Amino acid sequence: MNRTRLEQLNSALLDLHKVLIDAVRAAYEQKSGPVRGPFELLRLLTTDPYFGWLRPLSRLLADVDELLERVEPFTDVELGSIGAEVRSLVEPCSECPTTFTERYLDALQGRPEVVLAHGRVAKALADLPRCCPASATLSEMLSAQRAARKGRRN
Repeated sequence: MNRTRLEQLNSALLDLHKVLIDAVRAAYEQKSGPVRGPFELLRLLTTDPYFGWLRPLSRLLADVDELLERVEPFTDVELGSIGAEVRSLVEPCSECPTTFTERYLDALQGRPEVVLAHGRVAKALADLPRCCPASATLSEMLSAQRAARKGRRN
């Protein structure tokens, strides 16, 4: 059950990521001309400052994908911790603005497809338990998972 909820969150985040990439790409192409294929887009996503604000979401997605490789079931505490990290990114705080939150708010205000994708993420987050203050972070969970995998190989 918990794996399914995490997979649903991951799917919603992937949709949001794609919608945001499409929006940023369209704006980039208006300024700089067409992006010539998927490899050029990948280069822009990973190196160009214009796309740099998307990288926190890209990293979060990569971490969740890696965590989903795990065989062991996820606890409610772990799901709560993952949900808290996602919330901290996609539920912008006006008191602690970041480049991501500022650009994300602009995208939410200017593009209906971003609003719809955000709604799917919010629904997936609503299905997750709330985080306990002392729970492990996503990074800590990944470190433990990597160490366990390494231990099984040795």
